[in-house]
Amino acid sequence: MKEYIVKITKREIYGVVRYYPANYTANKFLELTHKKTFDIHELAKIKRLGFAVEYEKEIVPIQQNLREVANG
Repeated sequence: MKEYIVKITKREIYGVVRYYPANYTANKFLELTHKKTFDIHELAKIKRLGFAVEYEKEIVPIQQNLREVANG
């Protein structure tokens, strides 16, 4: 049986975590909801439907990177 995978990218913007689509299947789910991002509850429902949810990568805002470099 073929396993369907929903790939997402996690981004934190101003302290709010957002999950963006990273593949075709994820984009199609968002087309159904007329939204640009997933919330954690939607991802849980997608998992219950039998889809695998995978994180492609986490995007770290540039401000956070600059703070880490400045602090050593």
